Amino acid sequence: MSESVISIKKEAIYAAAARLFQEKGYSATSMRELAAAVGLEAS
Repeated sequence: MSESVISIKKEAIYAAAARLFQEKGYSATSMRELAAAVGLEAS
């Protein structure tokens, strides 16, 4: 995976995390929800 693809994925994760934390709060947001928000599967 190229550095640009990794950078894009990181930015998507950061943006989704910020949105979910704002909507639900940090402690109420799960990794599964965050993964689903960016189209990944939590492992």
